[in-house]
Amino acid sequence: MKTIGNIKRENLKNPEYLDYYRANDERLFNGKGDPREVIRDYFAYGGKERIISGWTGIENNQLKFRYEHSINVFNIGAYIQNQVDKDFYVTTLYKKNKTQYPFSYVWFLTSLAHDLGYVFETDGELKGKITIKQRELQYLEPKYHNFFAYRNMCYRALGILGNEIGVQRIGQPVQKWYKEFERIKLFYKDDKRGGGKIRYSNKLFDNYLRYIMHRFNQLDHGIAGGDFFMIMIIKEYNTTFNEAKEYNNLLPSDYEGFDTCDGLRLQYDQFEVFRLVRNCIMEHNIFKASGDYEDVYREFDLEELIGKKYQKVSYSLCPILFDLCVADTMEPYKRFKKVLDIVGITKEELLDLIYVDFDGNILKVKVDSKLRSLCKNIFADKDANPCERYIDDLESLPDWCDIKVEVLE
Repeated sequence: MKTIGNIKRENLKNPEYLDYYRANDERLFNGKGDPREVIRDYFAYGGKERIISGWTGIENNQLKFRYEHSINVFNIGAYIQNQVDKDFYVTTLYKKNKTQYPFSYVWFLTSLAHDLGYVFETDGELKGKITIKQRELQYLEPKYHNFFAYRNMCYRALGILGNEIGVQRIGQPVQKWYKEFERIKLFYKDDKRGGGKIRYSNKLFDNYLRYIMHRFNQLDHGIAGGDFFMIMIIKEYNTTFNEAKEYNNLLPSDYEGFDTCDGLRLQYDQFEVFRLVRNCIMEHNIFKASGDYEDVYREFDLEELIGKKYQKVSYSLCPILFDLCVADTMEPYKRFKKVLDIVGITKEELLDLIYVDFDGNILKVKVDSKLRSLCKNIFADKDANPCERYIDDLESLPDWCDIKVEVLE
């Protein structure tokens, strides 16, 4: 077994598997620097900093620790994928042209952006708006589920398709683009079954968001984050093309593939990769109904998330989503962040007190006896004990993910 700290150090020694842009930014692996700046800078290496600027420019305590958490997920997920298939890539097919995108490209987009929707979920002012506008939002019940029309109407009703993230009146173009996406195909490696398959439809995304808003007076960070990631990707592509058109004398026909002013390459077929990323971000926070909530789920037409109808996250269906969900659960910082000072350990020491081993089928995890003992002595209440909560997270992972888990003493 190896510690999560060891996994990050190994990634630092051999960054090629993860470092798509060959940026050689050691902060992605050594825990140093402001994690918000680390994520922003890595997107900037690929000319994509404007995609997340609406999030990274906001001071938010919830986001502050989510940046740290996301960098850890970035490292852990690569370990998981490497144990299953280190040569993983996705292939896009557009107008008979095939393009391969390595794991490192798809994964940095997914893992580093997966929790940025917390900027919406934890916004107190936004929660107040949802409470006030409940009746108005009820009248926006989804009548059809093409693209993200219903969610778009909700976002507009809440006033969050404006200057907050630099998007102005682009709902209609986004819907047009979603139609265009149907012309692009995506496969895992050379698997002709298709790699763009997801578990859920727009109908379920609509209804789940409706459920979260009505029951908790907030947006869901996965669904809202995925939607806005895609909106910003589309906006960035258009903006970058308009900039390059002047600089490189591009023609309208160059829109499907062009060199940016910075010498980077953008291609239209990447949008199927971006849609895969969006889907993974949206799905990672959708939960199976517990017994107490089954009737509530039925009220919001969420039958797919109840009992035997629920489809577990599986590697065979969507490797990137599997990597994200397992890594997100394994990552310990989000469970321990509030108590590190109380327990008397640093965030770096924490990662060296969690041992893991994954063989592609069985995940084994061991929490160091030192950490268990410290937590037990400080937290008499099991529900307040971060060690117990972390272990509960791991032991419940097989309930919604197709994986075997063993938590070792």
